[in-house]
Amino acid sequence: MKKKKRSFAIMGAAIVILIIAVGLVYFIGRMNSKKPPRVQEIDVSDGYDDKEDGRSSTEEAENMIKLAQYYIGKEEFDLARNQLENVLIKDPVNKLALSLLENVIRKRKELEKKEEEREDEKLDRVVSTLKDSLPRQKEIIKETTKETTVTDKPSNFDDEIKARNKKAEKFFTEGMKDYESADYAGAIKNFEKTLDLNTDNPLAYSMLGASYYADDSTSRNNIKKAIDSSKKALSLDSTLSLPHYTLAQVYDQQDLISSAMSEYKKALELDPNNGMAYYKLGVIQYLRRNYREAQVSFTKASEILVDFPQAYYNLGLTAQKLGKTRIATSAYARAIEVKPDYTKAIINLGLLYYENNFFDLVFTSGVLIHLAPDDINGALKEIYRSSKRYIYGYEYFAEKYTEIVYRGKKRALWKTNFTQLYLKTFNDLKIVKEKKYTYQSNKNLIDISFLLEKKQEIVY
Repeated sequence: MKKKKRSFAIMGAAIVILIIAVGLVYFIGRMNSKKPPRVQEIDVSDGYDDKEDGRSSTEEAENMIKLAQYYIGKEEFDLARNQLENVLIKDPVNKLALSLLENVIRKRKELEKKEEEREDEKLDRVVSTLKDSLPRQKEIIKETTKETTVTDKPSNFDDEIKARNKKAEKFFTEGMKDYESADYAGAIKNFEKTLDLNTDNPLAYSMLGASYYADDSTSRNNIKKAIDSSKKALSLDSTLSLPHYTLAQVYDQQDLISSAMSEYKKALELDPNNGMAYYKLGVIQYLRRNYREAQVSFTKASEILVDFPQAYYNLGLTAQKLGKTRIATSAYARAIEVKPDYTKAIINLGLLYYENNFFDLVFTSGVLIHLAPDDINGALKEIYRSSKRYIYGYEYFAEKYTEIVYRGKKRALWKTNFTQLYLKTFNDLKIVKEKKYTYQSNKNLIDISFLLEKKQEIVY
């Protein structure tokens, strides 16, 4: 009987082992027969990099497009174009961005055309009122010509011409001295004397026009004479730059913006070293929201007018509009270097430093605990953005968000593991040091001190 029982036991064990083996084989077979789960492969090589704040590339592009649409509504076409081009650099086939960019270019051209048409009408009205005396001047010239017409050339004619030219030269030199010393009334007298002796001197007409404008740019008579003299100079010599510059200033003052821009550009084609023309052109471009063109103009102006702080300041403003913070920082710093008491530049530079991660370390102590969980991410992003390298904190600690009644008030204090909250929010932070402090009076109360560092890129 004992032998039979032993045999049954052995057989039972064998059957159990066999069943287990069959089950394992079946299970493994089922596992192998299953297809591996599908993994969605996303090509991010041409897309936006995921940001530290957790936003996806698609969300980033959508936000930039929304911002561009807002700028379009405000007719800030340069800013809109900047946003759309940033999207298209990363995603060249983005249909919405392409469509909006075409719309921006079209609307910009339509706006410029309307402005030019309005200014052409205004220019006709202004110039016609300022040229009332021009026909009379022509009549006087004709009458004078009739009276002085001679049939025979005097024997000393050449000597008289030389003497007149020499005298005219002297008056012109005196006029230049007056102009350079800002004695514009004296300059006008000497240039007019020059033209009495030499009626075809384009340089004298050019300087006379500039002198009239500089003497009193608000006088109707001076403006008329500045226009007439400058146009006369160009009729005698179209290669002169100064008459174009004078006309540009007149049109600029009369709010004939398109005409002013055209004259500034003509002046600069003939004299690329006119820094003030670049500066004034830049001002117009900035006011018309042509920020890219304005940046070029202010850059040129600052390169030529190296001691002119306003050129650097306006370059800084324009660069900020375009989001070029490094250029803006450098421009404001240079403006302050030239003019140490330049308050506006100092303020803007200070704000720019704050906005662009120039603090080596940003710290909080008992601050984050008073921010609601819904608001904490915004604060962390500001701290992260402001820090160039280190973030330090000393806050109440809990393993998970816990609300504490603070001085009898609810929704006034929360504690959590702020170290881990930072690390989850920003993937390039690492812990340098972390320490917890337990209260002797209450072992359940814990503070946490932490020092985090942004991972530094190694440049080889």
